[in-house]
Amino acid sequence: MQLLALLLPLLPVPSAPAAAVTFHRISAATYAQAQRTTQSVKVPTTFPVKALNGQLVIPTTAGP
Repeated sequence: MQLLALLLPLLPVPSAPAAAVTFHRISAATYAQAQRTTQSVKVPTTFPVKALNGQLVIPTTAGP
């Protein structure tokens, strides 16, 4: 068991995949045009979370 604990740090660790996000500068006019052509989307709530006295309450079948 101790041998395993000593050899474990020597094993190769798989690296995390590289992020595929790139950023590009755009002009204010391009941003405004994109903002005009997009539509607002309201994400549906999967369960009704309510704020009550500064706390979030998630109702369940067994009570909040």
